[in-house]
Amino acid sequence: MIEPDPAVRERVQRAVRILAGQEDDNDGPESVDVAPFGVKLTHRSAEGDIEMGHEDESFGTQVWFGLVGPVIKAITDGAVLLADELDSSPHPALVAQLVCLFQSQETNPRRAQLIFNSHDSALLGDTVGDQIIGRDQIWFTEKRDDGSSRLYALSDLAPRKEEAIGRRYLAGRYGATPILSRQQFAETASSAVAGDRG
Repeated sequence: MIEPDPAVRERVQRAVRILAGQEDDNDGPESVDVAPFGVKLTHRSAEGDIEMGHEDESFGTQVWFGLVGPVIKAITDGAVLLADELDSSPHPALVAQLVCLFQSQETNPRRAQLIFNSHDSALLGDTVGDQIIGRDQIWFTEKRDDGSSRLYALSDLAPRKEEAIGRRYLAGRYGATPILSRQQFAETASSAVAGDRG
């Protein structure tokens, strides 16, 4: 069996610890074993270490681990990383940590860029201290009546510095929210239930 290069192995292990928001040591809940024919994650428990194959992990863990390679490459090369539905399965705290990696000059000295779409309003922040993404980095898309989408920047709407962007977005102040009708949802649900009985 061929052992992976120790430098590559340590780099992957360190990246996983950083992305998980752990200290840069081996005391975190997961350590990574990069086997030549696949990857196995080892989870620490009160009973000892439990090794699991990739296919046995939750979808969120699989997605998260799948991001590690592209994230390392983008940050190392100073490249652009495009991620569709970045928040689709990983925990919101992990997604926030990933975004912070790209925002920091210390962890991203080559100025790699992360471009992603998300429905997680928590990333927008509600106070100046919890805003992970700059107001000039936020863009919205809104579906038009003709089926096309309009793309526009939050900065075009001139939000105040102390504005609770996440809450105001959810309240529909910036647009880009779905048009919801409780009555239509209730009628659809009632029809489905009635159809199921018949």
